[in-house]
Amino acid sequence: MKTTTLLVLLLYLGQFEAEGSSSISEKKSIQDFLEQLQQTNTAFLPDLFLEDSCSVLALSVILPKCSTTERSYPLTDLEKSRAAIELTKCIFSNQQHSKKLPSNCIKVDSKTQDTNLINKCLDGLAKDPVLWTTYFGYLNTVEQLCYYYNAENEKDNILAVYADMRNSFEVLLGVVGEMEILFDRGEHSFIGSIKSRLFEELQTFQEELKVQLDQDLKQAYSKFNDTIGNVTAQVESVNDAVDGLETKVVHKVDEIISQISDTTDKKLIDFNKQWESNMREVIRLANLKNRAYVDDINKYNDIMRTDLKQRNEKLVEELGSNIQFLETQSNLISNQLSENNSRFQKMIDSYSKFDSKLLRFAKLLGGFLGCVALLGIYLVCSAIGFERLIWIISFLTGVYSGLKTMNLFGF
Repeated sequence: MKTTTLLVLLLYLGQFEAEGSSSISEKKSIQDFLEQLQQTNTAFLPDLFLEDSCSVLALSVILPKCSTTERSYPLTDLEKSRAAIELTKCIFSNQQHSKKLPSNCIKVDSKTQDTNLINKCLDGLAKDPVLWTTYFGYLNTVEQLCYYYNAENEKDNILAVYADMRNSFEVLLGVVGEMEILFDRGEHSFIGSIKSRLFEELQTFQEELKVQLDQDLKQAYSKFNDTIGNVTAQVESVNDAVDGLETKVVHKVDEIISQISDTTDKKLIDFNKQWESNMREVIRLANLKNRAYVDDINKYNDIMRTDLKQRNEKLVEELGSNIQFLETQSNLISNQLSENNSRFQKMIDSYSKFDSKLLRFAKLLGGFLGCVALLGIYLVCSAIGFERLIWIISFLTGVYSGLKTMNLFGF
């Protein structure tokens, strides 16, 4: 009955009072939550979430969905996968990073509902150990952050409800005071009885509420500790699983490398044997071809030697006949030259005799012409009367003519 009366009064006060009472305090921002979580649990949360605005933006979309009472489990597998893919994109979307995300993962964002696209993205990430390990780590990190965020908000909600209850009691006391003033005239006993009963009920309700709130806080802290323990156990389990996976991957890689090494060694041995066999066959074929070439060269040498011998003999015979013919021709030419020399000598002698006769004739003709000239001079001089001169000239002319005549006959 007391509880019902107080609830009715509280509902009345909630309708009577204007919107002056303080509401539940605003939730802390994602940035503040991450900074506080890093201070309390440095090993769990790296500095990357605080420095990378991309990671903070991705968490600001997903973490508010963790604090809800409409479903038993805060996040679905689809939402966790999208958040883990978004965080993975924040690292590997950098152009300077050597690893490149699959094209299907680039199309995924916080609003993607296509499960086929997300599954194709996960298939692409699973092909690269680095990408898959990063995605799997972020998947567990998102789930753990959701537990931390939800537990922090539950504690804040409980404290906010307790503060609202205290404000409501203060408002109720104010209303009772106002009612005491209104009914102050002649009704002290009624107001006093109501006030005393109300204070008793309020004190009783406050004690019961305090006990209930203590129990709720203890249960909340117990649940929070259990949740933290479960999360820690899950983290350790996941870390063990990741370590085991890394060990298996390393062992598998060692086995593959060993198999590749053994296969490579075997193939190298087989290749060397096949190479030696092929080289022997090549050398054998080369020797056969060389021998065939040598035989052909010897045959060609024999044929050329015989041909050259025959040609030399024929050339010697032709040369001998040509030399004999040349000797015959040389003799004939020598005889002809001898005959021509004798004929030429006879012709020279004839020319000498003819020259001598011609010289004598010229001298005789000169003497005759001189006599004729003297005769002409004499006749001219006789005609003009130079008798002495004529005699002198005639004497000189006679002397000259005599000398010429003597020279002509060889005296």
